[in-house]
Amino acid sequence: MRRGPTDWAMPMVLRPAAGRFAAGGVREALRLAVDRDAMVKQVLSGYGSVANDILGTGDPAFAKDIPQRTRDLAKARQLLADAGFDTSKTYDLITTEDIAGLAESATLFATQAREAGVKINVVKQDSKVFWDATWLKGTLYTTYWGTNDSVVFFASKTMLSDAGQNESGWNEPAFDETYRKAMGTADAAERDKLLHQLQETEFAESGYLLWGMADGIDLAGAAVRDLPKLPGYGRVQLEKTWLAR
Repeated sequence: MRRGPTDWAMPMVLRPAAGRFAAGGVREALRLAVDRDAMVKQVLSGYGSVANDILGTGDPAFAKDIPQRTRDLAKARQLLADAGFDTSKTYDLITTEDIAGLAESATLFATQAREAGVKINVVKQDSKVFWDATWLKGTLYTTYWGTNDSVVFFASKTMLSDAGQNESGWNEPAFDETYRKAMGTADAAERDKLLHQLQETEFAESGYLLWGMADGIDLAGAAVRDLPKLPGYGRVQLEKTWLAR
C-alpha cells in the first residue's frame, strides 16, 4: 500500500450568488458548524487531514498562518440569527456517489449542522443527473477535485468571476483584481503577498466549505513496477507501469 497525503479535495459548495447563502454570515455559520476532526476520522477512516476552507493545500504558497477554523456552535447559531436565516425550513444538500466518502460526508455534515439549528436533507443523485443538473447550478452540494494543485490553479478554475468552473457562482471583483495583480507581478515576494491576500479572501468569503483533504491510497502487488509518483490525477497515469515476471 502506498499513501499519498492530502491528495483529494471534497468540499461543499454554498452558493453565495443569491438566495439562502447570499449572506456571508450564513456561510460562515455552516463552516463553524462542521466538526472537521470527526469528518476526517469517520468519512476518511483517518486517511486524511483537516482543511481550512482554502483550496490548494499542497502549494508552497499555501497560507499556513491563517488560523485554523474550528467548530463553534454558539457562534454559528448567533450568525444564523443575525442573518435572519430560517431555521424552520429543511434545506437539500445534493450529492452523488462518484467517489468513496462523498455521500458519507454529506450525511455526517447534515447531522453536525443540525446541532447548529440547520436542518439538512441529503439528496443522492445519479452521476449523470448530478453533473448535468446540479454542478455549477446548485445552491448546496458536494463536489470533489482529484488533485491538490496550486492556489493559483484553483483560483483561476473555480473562483474568478468568469471562471468556466466557478462552482459557487462567486463574484468578487476585489478577488479578481488581486489575482490579476499576482499574475502580473514578477517580484516573488510581492507575488506571495498577493497570493496570501487571495487566500484570506477565500477563507473569509468564498462559497466553499473545505473540511478536509483525503489521502490517496494505492494498492499494488509486489510485481508491479514503476507506479507513478505524481499526486492527484497523476496517480492514474499508468503508461510506464509494468508487471515483472
